[in-house]
Amino acid sequence: MSGSRKASIGIASIIFLFVLSPTLIVEIEAKVLGKHNIKVYSDLPEKSYSLSVHCGSKDDDFGSRVLYHGQSFDWNFRTNLIGNTLYFCTLLWGPQKISFDAFKGGWDKNDYHHDYIYVVDRTGVYLSHDPNNLLHNLQPISQWV
Repeated sequence: MSGSRKASIGIASIIFLFVLSPTLIVEIEAKVLGKHNIKVYSDLPEKSYSLSVHCGSKDDDFGSRVLYHGQSFDWNFRTNLIGNTLYFCTLLWGPQKISFDAFKGGWDKNDYHHDYIYVVDRTGVYLSHDPNNLLHNLQPISQWV
């Protein structure tokens, strides 16, 4: 292959990368470094025990929060580059307890979600991805123990 042909291929590759780069950056931003919102929402009966919520990760401890009916605790974050971001929560309601992973890197590999909304009621914890309708399309996560 001649030198001028190699140079042409090199220049074409560079131009291709400049054109493709914004697309790659957006894809990486959305899938790898995408911003996620986590919310724990109390849908427990109004005249019952308060809900104690303690969430965190290896690096962040949000401390304990007390929620009553209709209240929520939320935070947002970006996943790390190696994809092993992990947040977990422990909930106490009177004598009952639930612990669960609120976010685990890789969960959104095939089906990206910005919002992970955990609705807590008298039967357990349910997951919604719809911030506009918290009680819609709930998926069971865990029951009280």
